[in-house]
Amino acid sequence: SSLESSKVSSTIFLNLLDKEPSNVDVILSLGFCYEAQNLYQKALNLYQKESSWNLGNPQIIRQSGLCAINLKEYRYAEHYFQEVLKRGQISAQNLAFLGYALECQYRWNDAELIYKHMIKEFPTNVSGYRALAWLYGVGLSKNISAELGLELAQRALELQSDPITWEILSACEA
Repeated sequence: SSLESSKVSSTIFLNLLDKEPSNVDVILSLGFCYEAQNLYQKALNLYQKESSWNLGNPQIIRQSGLCAINLKEYRYAEHYFQEVLKRGQISAQNLAFLGYALECQYRWNDAELIYKHMIKEFPTNVSGYRALAWLYGVGLSKNISAELGLELAQRALELQSDPITWEILSACEA
């Protein structure tokens, strides 16, 4: 099974980590094994170890953010994803995770700003359009007009016609 394989791999990477405590590939591989076993706190502890953290590697910081999300530690996730972005790792996925962490803290306006930035940086990625349309459609946005909410949902639908996007469009129309 993949869980057993992950446990075996964990043992191998632990042995490698003893020999090379600053090897980013080993740290990330061991962390991925923990994450595959839903051991997010253990993975986060690994990433936060001084020997790992002091490397300042954006991948380690990003994985810390993902673990924090899985642990429902959204303030930490926000901090980690902001740090990843500051280090030049600007991607639609990293922005989406930051927006999600803000939403989970009920910081709708801040999330909205992230999603607007996401649309500007990645105009062909559906996630930013869907997130903003959703914020409007469920009544959480104070800054998006009815016209803009519908426009965002329609653009999302142009980019990706699937049940989720249709549902968001319906919410905006209602």
